[in-house]
Amino acid sequence: MKNEASRFVKVAVVFTASLSLFLSPIANVVRAAKASGRSAAEGEIVAKLNFDPSVNGYSFANYGNEAPRHWQGDLGAEDLIRMFGPAAVCKSGTTAKDCVMKASAHQWMMQELKGMSIGHCEGMAVTCLRFDTGLPFKSLGGPSSFQPGAKSAFGLNLEQPLANYIAYYFVTQSFREVAEPTKATGAKGPLAVVKMLIDAMNKGGDTYTLGIYKCDDCEKPDGHAITPFAVEDNGTSYKIHVYDNNFPGETGYVTVDKGGKQTWKYTTAQNPGEPPELYTGNIDTATLELTPTSSREGKCFEAPFSKNDPKATGCGIDSAKPKHPPTVPKPDVPVGPAPKPLPTIADEGEDADFFLTGPGDMLIIDGNNKKIGFDPETGKYFDEIEDADVEMTSGGRGVDTPHFILPFDPKAKPYTVVFSGRNLKKKSVMNFVYCGPGFAVGFDGIKLDPGEVLVAMVSANGEKVAMAMSKDGEMPEVFYSIDTPAKSYSAVVKGAGFTASKGSAPTNYQGLRAIVTAGTDKAGFMAAAEKSGQVPPAVMMEFKDANKLEIFDNVGGDTGYDVDLEQFDATGKKNKIQLKGVGKGDKGADNYEIEVGEWDGGNKIAVKHDDEGNGFDDDEEVMDADTPNDIDDDDDKGGDGGALLSFIYRAIDW
Repeated sequence: MKNEASRFVKVAVVFTASLSLFLSPIANVVRAAKASGRSAAEGEIVAKLNFDPSVNGYSFANYGNEAPRHWQGDLGAEDLIRMFGPAAVCKSGTTAKDCVMKASAHQWMMQELKGMSIGHCEGMAVTCLRFDTGLPFKSLGGPSSFQPGAKSAFGLNLEQPLANYIAYYFVTQSFREVAEPTKATGAKGPLAVVKMLIDAMNKGGDTYTLGIYKCDDCEKPDGHAITPFAVEDNGTSYKIHVYDNNFPGETGYVTVDKGGKQTWKYTTAQNPGEPPELYTGNIDTATLELTPTSSREGKCFEAPFSKNDPKATGCGIDSAKPKHPPTVPKPDVPVGPAPKPLPTIADEGEDADFFLTGPGDMLIIDGNNKKIGFDPETGKYFDEIEDADVEMTSGGRGVDTPHFILPFDPKAKPYTVVFSGRNLKKKSVMNFVYCGPGFAVGFDGIKLDPGEVLVAMVSANGEKVAMAMSKDGEMPEVFYSIDTPAKSYSAVVKGAGFTASKGSAPTNYQGLRAIVTAGTDKAGFMAAAEKSGQVPPAVMMEFKDANKLEIFDNVGGDTGYDVDLEQFDATGKKNKIQLKGVGKGDKGADNYEIEVGEWDGGNKIAVKHDDEGNGFDDDEEVMDADTPNDIDDDDDKGGDGGALLSFIYRAIDW
C-alpha cells in the first residue's frame, strides 16, 4: 500500500499567488517571451533539444470541448484498436473499416471524449515532441502530412486529423502502463528528474513530457503537462526550459534547487489573462515527474471495458521506438524511496475503472466500508482499498479528474459512490462512469451544487444501480452498454416529472451511512434514502439476467421515463426502439420491467407493471410501441438538460 503522498502524486490544493509574490524574484525566472535558450540570469545550457516553442510548439492554446469544434469525432474505432487490439474492441472485424465496435467500447470512448472538456495539455505536450523526433502516427509523419503547406507544428491549425492525434495521446495518460512509470520518476525527486532530462537530451534518446502539480498537503488536484526542451545550470539551481501549451510561442522556466529539499517552482496561469499561480514542491511531495514517450508506444494497453489479454496483438501500429531506451538517474543523484516493481497485465487480474468527466470530487466505499477518494465529511483523501490505484487526468486548465482503478470481482459487495461539491465554487455538470469486463456504467449529466453531496450505489457486476435525488429533484440520465457473446445492448433512460422535495436538504452523513449499510436491493436502498430524512426520492435500475431492464422509484405523482434501446449482433445490424413515458399515468411509485431479451427488433416491446409491489411473475405483458421521445440521440447532450440518469452495464456469460 502506497502512502498518501505517493498514491495521490497528482493531487494538490489550488492556491493563487499574491501580487507581491508574482512581483518577487521568482517572476524573473519563470517566463520569457522569447525562446532564446537563455534567461535573464544567464547560466550554462547543459542539455537541449532542437526545439523552439515558436516553431515546434502549437500556435493555438490548450483547449477543451468548446463550440464550434465537433469533438465527438476526435477518436474512433481505429484509435481504440491501436490502443487495445481488435479482440478487445470489436465484436467482429479487425480494422477500422470492418470493426463492429462493442457497445461497452463505444460508450467508454464517448465518455473519455467528454472528459477532454477539462483541456488537452497532455496530448499537446507529447505530440509536439513526436513531431520534433519524427515519430509517425497512422502513417502520417511531419506537419505537412497533416496539413499541406505546414512547415512546422506551429503552422498547423486545429483540424482533423491533428485533433485526433492530440486526443489519442491525451487518453493514454490514465492507463496504468503509462501512469505507473510516470509516478516512479516523481518518487525519485526533482534532481533525479533533472538528471534524467540531461542524460536523455545529450544522448539523443527518449523524450519526456513534464508533469507539474500544486501541493499543499497534496489534497486538491491541479496538474499540468508541459514540454521540456533544455536544461540550464545556474550554479545553485537548475532551470528547465519548457513549452507551456497554455501560452503559444513562449518559453517558461521551472527552477529546481540543488540543495536542501530540492525545491522546485513554476509560475503560470491556467488561461491567458488570468492571475498567475505558483506551482511548487520538493523531494517529499513527488509533484514533479516525467512521462517517457516510449511508455506510450508499440504496445497493447489493458482495455478498461474488456478482459485482459496478455497475448493481444494489432496495437501500436506504425509507432516507432526512440533511438535509446529511457534513461535512469545515476547513483550520485539524491533520490527518494525506490518504487516497488510494477505488475504486468498478466499478473494483475481484471480491473474495474471508476471515473468522472468534470469538476467535482468522488469517494468510493466498498462493502467492507473501506474508502478511496475525497471524503466530504472529514475533508481528507482516503486510500484504504487494497490493490486500488488512483490515476489523475490532467487537463491543464485548473481541473483534474480521477480514475479509481480497483480489482474487479463481480461477486464483491456493492459500492457506494459519493459525489461531493465541497471544493466547488460554482455549479458543476459532470458524468460518472464505471467500467469492467464487458460493460461500462455511468451517470450522464450529474448536476452538483457547491457544498452539495449526492449518493449512488452500484453493484460490483454493474447490474444494479441506485441514486438518491438532489433536493431540487434533479436526476442524471441513465445509460448502459453491455456485451454478451451473441448480442450487444445499449439503453438510455431519462426520468421526467420529478420535482423538488419539500423541506429536504442535500444528503448528510447520517443519511449516507444509512444508505451505505442498506445494500443495493430495492427495499433497502429506498428505505434508507427515506429514513435519512434528507433526500427521500430515489431511483433504482437493474439489468436482470441480461434480458430484463427493471426500473423502480419511490416517487409519487405522475412521473415517467423515456427509454432508448438498441441491440446489435456481430454483423452490425442494429435494432432500435424508443419508449415515451413508461410509467406515465401511474400516480404511485413506479415498478416496471422492459423485456429486452425477448425483443428481436420490430416496433413493439413487452413491458410489465408491478402495481402490487410483489414482483413481476404474476403481471401481464403490455406491448409498448415505438414512440419518438425527447432523449437527444446526439452523444453531446451538453449535460445541462434536466432530469437524467445514465448507465452502462455488464456482460453476462462473458
